[in-house]
Amino acid sequence: MADDSNDIERYRNNLMSDQERHAFEKRALTDPFLADALEGAERIDSTVFEKDVQSLSRQATVSRKSSWRMPLRMAAGVLLVATVGWLIYREQVPTPEPLAQKVNDSVASPAPDSASRLLTLAEPKVEQSAKSAEGPTEKATTPAASKKSDITATEKDLPSKTTTPVVDPQTLDLAAADELREEENAEKKSKAAAPASRMQRAESQPLLRTITGKVTEAEDGVPLTGAVIRDMATQQVASTAADGSYTIQAAENTILQYSYNGLQTLETRPGSQSGLDVRLKDDASRRSEVIVFPPSGGESAPSQPLVLAAPVGGLSAYGAYLETNQQIPAAARAAQLTGKVTIGFTVASNGSLSDFEVLKGIGFGCDEEVIRLIRSGPPWSPALKDGKPQSTTVWVKLEFVANR
Repeated sequence: MADDSNDIERYRNNLMSDQERHAFEKRALTDPFLADALEGAERIDSTVFEKDVQSLSRQATVSRKSSWRMPLRMAAGVLLVATVGWLIYREQVPTPEPLAQKVNDSVASPAPDSASRLLTLAEPKVEQSAKSAEGPTEKATTPAASKKSDITATEKDLPSKTTTPVVDPQTLDLAAADELREEENAEKKSKAAAPASRMQRAESQPLLRTITGKVTEAEDGVPLTGAVIRDMATQQVASTAADGSYTIQAAENTILQYSYNGLQTLETRPGSQSGLDVRLKDDASRRSEVIVFPPSGGESAPSQPLVLAAPVGGLSAYGAYLETNQQIPAAARAAQLTGKVTIGFTVASNGSLSDFEVLKGIGFGCDEEVIRLIRSGPPWSPALKDGKPQSTTVWVKLEFVANR
């Protein structure tokens, strides 16, 4: 640009030779920028043109001077970013510990396995030797926060003859392997013993079978409701239904016990029988007996538990009332009469008593005495079937002994 401005200035001032002038005009024909500059220079004053040329020259010089600073600035920026990144990486990555320090850490901080337990047993020897070397007057004042610091301090204070016991890692691995092998053997033995113990328990438990039957009273064949049947081997218990029938899961070669209030308890071996009917006799020690029958009709299973009719105070208290308030008629006493009277009656749905009937009498006023005791005795609550009161039948038996 500087050469072109000089040529333009020389061309305008007619300072070029003919050859230079011809060459300059020829170059202007091929260079459109030079042609425009030459045309503009001819239109403005020479003094103004010279000032413009000098200003453009200064700007070009400044541009060339400042062009080399940009790469330096970019290099400095890249270097700064790399330095900051290296510092951040150094803060995040932990500094590797020396090999000797790692060895001390592995000895001082055992892992929770069998090898570490052996190391733990070996460590107290180092502490005891350190205490003996320090003397009785020196005592540790800092709590044992970490085993690593304790071992390091001991190694510094020990005399030259005292050495820290070193455990061979191979020995530890062998010891751990032996211990693991012993645990596996013990587990196998326990598993092998488990089936045997289960077989023993299975053999100790008796085989059960189903036994069915019916329990009635021996004297008059009345079915007994609520009689208890007990398997003496397994202590399983069942009770009779309204018709005296029962079902029980009993062991082989067991003894079944049958019991009912006011009757003698009976024990028998069912043997190989699957059906067993039992008749219970009167208990000579009991002078009275009360038999309550369930309501008749409606054989379908009730939606609510069946409640039998009962005297106020319960059957045991009612039997005691009959025996205590019994009065032997004079005719029976004179005849030295001994016997048992059976009276049947109905407990209505409202609890009233009616329809008295002598089922078994001995005369001499004893039958009437039992009816009197029932009428004047405690009131009765009716039976409940599906939650509704129902009428039902009750038998009362009472023994008379005239010479008593």
